[in-house]
Amino acid sequence: MIPREPIVLLEHKKKQDTKIKQDELNEIDFSILKKLDDENKISISWSRQPESHLEITTTSHIGSINLEGPDVRINILPKMFENGIDWENTNVFLDYASGNKLDYFDNAKNYYLGSHNSTLLNRLHVDLISKCEELMKQGLLKSYVIHAENSSSMRGKLLMQHQMLNDAMLRPKFFCEFDELEYDSIENRVILQSLTIVERTSDNADVRMKAMDLAQKLSGVVQKTTIPLPLRQRMMQSYSRQNLRYKSI
Repeated sequence: MIPREPIVLLEHKKKQDTKIKQDELNEIDFSILKKLDDENKISISWSRQPESHLEITTTSHIGSINLEGPDVRINILPKMFENGIDWENTNVFLDYASGNKLDYFDNAKNYYLGSHNSTLLNRLHVDLISKCEELMKQGLLKSYVIHAENSSSMRGKLLMQHQMLNDAMLRPKFFCEFDELEYDSIENRVILQSLTIVERTSDNADVRMKAMDLAQKLSGVVQKTTIPLPLRQRMMQSYSRQNLRYKSI
């Protein structure tokens, strides 16, 4: 038996005819439909004779229902897919579902439409750029970075082994180890590394330019280096109140 094609319905539509006859449904199907109706996720009704068909009125809920009797799946989709499912619309939908502002992503559709290779990678690139811009508005994380170097004045802790070498070579310097609050943190290095990858790999000129612009701003205060995977994984497991805003990136 050839399986039936899925039935596609849209949200917020009244009495959509599924073409499923009442006598095709079994007890389990009726139980599922009744439960969804009771929960106000859908509303079921039946068309008039001669053949009584299942009609479904949809609400704001989307999802999928599998009916055993007619061996068919009913998919309830957002109304934005009414005129066909294009990759650029899928990307905008996923961005909106991620909790970002829709008005931004309406403008961001230009990123997708200009691409000759419309894949979900474009969505990830634009998502990274959007969150980096928001992060820079909030302010980058500063963390204490340890320095060990010669200084004309005493700072922090004097490292005697290196200082003895300075004295032996008659250098009028103090070899000190000290902490300094800087933007050059692991978190910011990972972001710079990611933006550099986007700049090199994106097939969209607008995305590449935006990534390059953000990377140039960061490179003025952050060291450009490759962060090993174990270090990135350890960083993602140790979020605190100070760096929690980096978690979504």
